[in-house]
Amino acid sequence: MAKPNHQLREPARILIVDDEPSVCRSIEKVLHRAGYQTVTTLSASAALDALQANQDLSLIITDLMMPQVNGIELLKIARTNWPSVPVLVITGYASIASAVEAMQLGAANYLAKPFTPEELEDAVRRALRPEPSASDPTADAGKETTGQPDVTYDLTEAEMVVGHWAEPTLPADAPSILVIDNEVVVVNTVRKIFSRKGYHVEGAFTGGEALQRIQERSYNLVLLDMRLPDFDGLQLLSRIRDIKPDAAVMVITGYASLDTAVEAIRRGAAYYMAKPFTPEELLQATARVLGREKSD
Repeated sequence: MAKPNHQLREPARILIVDDEPSVCRSIEKVLHRAGYQTVTTLSASAALDALQANQDLSLIITDLMMPQVNGIELLKIARTNWPSVPVLVITGYASIASAVEAMQLGAANYLAKPFTPEELEDAVRRALRPEPSASDPTADAGKETTGQPDVTYDLTEAEMVVGHWAEPTLPADAPSILVIDNEVVVVNTVRKIFSRKGYHVEGAFTGGEALQRIQERSYNLVLLDMRLPDFDGLQLLSRIRDIKPDAAVMVITGYASLDTAVEAIRRGAAYYMAKPFTPEELLQATARVLGREKSD
């Protein structure tokens, strides 16, 4: 088997995989102008032949939708056999679901077509020179964060549980979930869904409160909203992963986007889900994250 390129050398040699020749030509033009060398193939099978031929490749750029072997399958094969060669996924059929899947499978980046030359060059640079991981305490260096909430919440746990429903009595060893969201109705709804399935649920309305809870105890799952009064969700995700590197964090957001989905997975999120969602969708996602065959 071909040996992967372990060290980036200039100019980097990039493998382009797309079944549309016009797309390949456009990408080649941009990359050549930026000083990269390229190898172009029109199918995943041809790309595998190029990888086997040991052409000293530094990056794979692959389309997602291709006949026979698609981009996801090529990504899986590449990550197994050439793990040190990063893969940039491009697609004209972008979706948050496919972005999350690609990043979870080890893609270095995900880019939706059509893209500008500048967007392509930036995606390539990020793939070739990854940023610090979420567990790196300097990952958010230089970014403004605040340790205290900008909004004061006078809600207690008792006040949070509203209406005629109350959490059933659960055993002490029941799996625990922390819901981080500044909307009381969201925390209430999630608490109700999970409690009926045997989970113990706690709520945190600010990032500061969430960090304190996470420092004090471990949770089987953390549900994290992207918009909080005192923290950006991505920054808080990095902080959580720094405190508890093995924490299973699922991002939930009413402002879903491809960029934040990709970045959340890059920073260690186990899953990314857009609001609104049904109870079934939430339970299915939770079962997937926790590796359970069923959600009860």
